[in-house]
Amino acid sequence: MAYEEIGRNLEPVSAPIYRKFSQLQKDRNLYNEEVYALIAEADTASRERANELWSQFNKMQKLDASYSVEGLAAKREMDAFQAWGDSLNRDYLVQHPALLSSFYRVWQGIEYARQQEKDIQPWMDLYDTCFAGRFPGHPYHTEIASLTGNNVGEKIRDFTLPDAGGVSHKLSELVAGKMAVVDFWASWCGSCRIRSKALKPIYEKYAGDDFTIVGVANEYDDAKWRTALKRDGYPWINLIELEDNPGIRCNHAKVFLLDRDGIILAIDPTVEEIEEMLKAVHAK
Repeated sequence: MAYEEIGRNLEPVSAPIYRKFSQLQKDRNLYNEEVYALIAEADTASRERANELWSQFNKMQKLDASYSVEGLAAKREMDAFQAWGDSLNRDYLVQHPALLSSFYRVWQGIEYARQQEKDIQPWMDLYDTCFAGRFPGHPYHTEIASLTGNNVGEKIRDFTLPDAGGVSHKLSELVAGKMAVVDFWASWCGSCRIRSKALKPIYEKYAGDDFTIVGVANEYDDAKWRTALKRDGYPWINLIELEDNPGIRCNHAKVFLLDRDGIILAIDPTVEEIEEMLKAVHAK
């Protein structure tokens, strides 16, 4: 309750910032014309095309050039406020390291920062300094470990999982020496399956000694996964995780493009972006 009181105390500062941001959205003056044209197309496109467009929109949101002059000013004001609020929250948690609720907030801070592709280091520094040695054996330690790594420029975290025939495969061995797409999906995730099926032309065109795709499903029901595999007809190997491993689960609905050394080149690239990178490699 004391921690949440910080947020309430910040409301007099945050309210006008959020109102300004919302008004710009309502007036269609937050982004530039290119972004609004993309949104308009997504609203009337097929599910497959809309999925690609919204993925593109999520990336454009991170670029200053995608905003109007007023929108960029509002975005920077909001970013500064959120950074300040995060700093106040971390200060509180430093003062209360013995509380399990504080440990939970650190975990959530890392997870949110990673989801928003923000710098997780201030939260990791807080964890390393105040919480890494507390609550030994608590699952939060495992959850936090699963949220670190797997960033662009880093080597993808390795794991071993079975395929549909029950044969175990190590990811690093499947992608060794190849450009690769690692597609995390699930039978119950409709948007994931639309995106996965959109990868088929890329696979059919480039698969071989230089390129492969590996599907990884985090599932609750083996039978439903097998039904989805049969229905969707993926031509690449698919692995399954039924144990709810946090290291696998945290990557759900993500696509990683790897270079030949297993280094992550891009996270959630579009089909067009994947093909552009493959063309560039093959042109060398």
